[in-house]
Amino acid sequence: MLNRVVHFEFVSQQPELLLHFYTKVFGWQSVRGEDGYTRLITGAAADVRGINGAIVRSVNEHVPTVATINTIQVVDLMQSLDEVVRHGGRVLSEVIRLPAIGKFAYCEDPEGRAFGCIEYESQNT
Repeated sequence: MLNRVVHFEFVSQQPELLLHFYTKVFGWQSVRGEDGYTRLITGAAADVRGINGAIVRSVNEHVPTVATINTIQVVDLMQSLDEVVRHGGRVLSEVIRLPAIGKFAYCEDPEGRAFGCIEYESQNT
């Protein structure tokens, strides 16, 4: 299995500004979640092309306050986090459990670019 980008997040100091911008400019829909997390729906439910995303505030001091973070689907999160470190990257957060979805962690590549890794409970997600 290839590990592909399955989600993006716009980390923002002004999430309402970004929400207004992307919904008005591109017609994306939004769904408010917990803790200021707002999901972005970028296409029709039947359209399998592309990915959806979210607007969030930075979760800790290691995650940039203004950034776009791509999330990569992996088969084994802990193994992938070990590989990140082994190849010069860093793990920026604790493993975050996402009920009914899976496990997630923020990471950083050797140049300092933040990204996420997610292991879905069902690999068919």
